[in-house]
Amino acid sequence: MHKPVRAAWNTLAESCGLEVDELMRREVVQQVQGRIRFDEPMNRHTSFKVGGPADILAEPADEKSLLELLRISDFHNQPITILGGGTNVLYSDKGVRGVALSLRKGFAAIELEENAYGSGIHRLVVGGGLGTFKLLKFCRENLLQGMEYLAGVPGTMGGAVRMNAGTYAGEIVNNCQWVRKVTWGAVGQIVKVSASEMGFEYRHSNLAPREIVISAAFKVCSAADDSFLADLDGILERRKATQPVHLPNAGSIFKNPPGDYAGRLIEAAGLKGFSQGGAQVSPMHANFIVNTGNATASDVRAVAEHVRKVVKDQSGIELEWEVKLMGDWGEHG
Repeated sequence: MHKPVRAAWNTLAESCGLEVDELMRREVVQQVQGRIRFDEPMNRHTSFKVGGPADILAEPADEKSLLELLRISDFHNQPITILGGGTNVLYSDKGVRGVALSLRKGFAAIELEENAYGSGIHRLVVGGGLGTFKLLKFCRENLLQGMEYLAGVPGTMGGAVRMNAGTYAGEIVNNCQWVRKVTWGAVGQIVKVSASEMGFEYRHSNLAPREIVISAAFKVCSAADDSFLADLDGILERRKATQPVHLPNAGSIFKNPPGDYAGRLIEAAGLKGFSQGGAQVSPMHANFIVNTGNATASDVRAVAEHVRKVVKDQSGIELEWEVKLMGDWGEHG
């Protein structure tokens, strides 16, 4: 947005006795179809059950409304934070300035293009806002193999693509074919790129912060029978037996360092069960921090930073965050 135009807009706001953010709110309500909420507590939308209010929580209904939201945000020089499924993120107690964006309302479609890659080999096109559990339910009901590695991985497919999500059974890079993404700015642009252009690595892609996954395509195949479901159920049961799924958490807090496991390092440092406030290193799996009931985001971060320091002091290895720190962390949130 050109500075003179923005300055003129701000002057207009002042002459009307309005704050610029109030004008933006009105513009969003008038021009963006979907669900719009103001000052919405993020603890209602995250798997950690922590986080302060978002100035605007927007769930655009379609691509036109998404592009309009991105244009408005850029015009008012307001940041956008992608909510995804609210997993693998830690939102500050101070909340989120600008817009928290969720694609769950208008971007959760599933389309099966049968035999796109040959007999019994199909193209599965999914929206970026589709939940991973809903995708697996669809695959189970239609006896489709190929996505089992997402069993027990929470969140949306947009987030899964961004971080190349997976388990010991595989990851997104294994069968992703292409990705449609939007880059926001004064003029949003939607482009489709091949999976080979995504720069997939362990829990990483080359998506820029100002890029959003609209949809993605995967290669899946028809199963001869339902015997593969036993493998799917086995992955789920293994996760239930080894991870604290009964308490709010965001999944693995740290990435595994090369040649080792974050959980092993944390346990070796004697930190299982370490707590501050309502946040605790899970006694079940050391690479999980759980909300025992009344945690704040600051509690979670304090526990995580203590873990990083102790592990670094004892092993010389600096653990890298896998969970993304989101929102206003000024003075550590």
